[in-house]
Amino acid sequence: MDPDLGPSPFPVGDALTPARRRVLDAVANAGGTATLALLSETLGGHPNAARQHLDSLVAAGFLSAEQLPAQGRRGRPARAYVLTPLGRRSREEGAPLAYVQLVDALAEHLAATGLSGEAARAIGLAWKAAGPEGLESHEPWQAVQGVLSELGFSPVVHPEEPEVIQLRTCPLLAAARRHPEVICPIHQGLLDAALAAAGRPGVAVRLHPFAEPGACLVTRTPEGQPG
Repeated sequence: MDPDLGPSPFPVGDALTPARRRVLDAVANAGGTATLALLSETLGGHPNAARQHLDSLVAAGFLSAEQLPAQGRRGRPARAYVLTPLGRRSREEGAPLAYVQLVDALAEHLAATGLSGEAARAIGLAWKAAGPEGLESHEPWQAVQGVLSELGFSPVVHPEEPEVIQLRTCPLLAAARRHPEVICPIHQGLLDAALAAAGRPGVAVRLHPFAEPGACLVTRTPEGQPG
C-alpha cells in the first residue's frame, strides 16, 4: 500500500494541547459558538495566536467555521466558530485512546480468524445502531457527514465534486493500513447504516480507501450503479 495515499491519523494524543483546549472550552462557554473577537477578549493575547489554534481545531474536526454576514466594514469577514459533535464529546470523554486500542485488537482477531468482508461490514452496521443519534432527521448526505465528523474522520465535501466527501483523518488509521480488509468494510457498514437511518431509498454510498494523497473518499451514487 502506498504510504502517500490516504488520510492522516486522527490526532488522539496531541490535538488538544492545553492551549487548544482552553480555546475549545472558551467556545463551549460562549454557548457553543464564538467569534475570533470574542475569544481574543476572553483569552487575552494577540488575535493571531487564537486564530492559529482555531484553524488547528477546525482541521482536526473539533470546530467548524461559518462566515458571518458582512457588517459594512472593511477587512476580513468575521467567522463564527462552532463546536462539532466531536468537539462536544472530547470535552466530556477526552481522547479515545482505549477505543482505538480495542479496535486494533478486534482487527487483529478478525484478520487472524479470516472474518472480514461481510462479517466486518456487519460490525459497522451494529456500530452505527449503537452510535450517535439525532442525525436521522437530516438530509441523508448531511447525516453521513455528521456520523463521519462525530467519529473523527474530518469529512469535507470535495470542492469540485459535491457527490464526493474527502475523509482527511482516520481514527483507526494504523489498524486500517495493517488490515484494510477488516477496518474498511467496518467503515462501509457504518456508512450504509447511517444512510439507511436517514431514510433515503435508492441511494448508495461507497468508501474508497486510500484513494488519493491526504484522503479516503466517499461517493454517493444511485443504488445499483458502480461508485
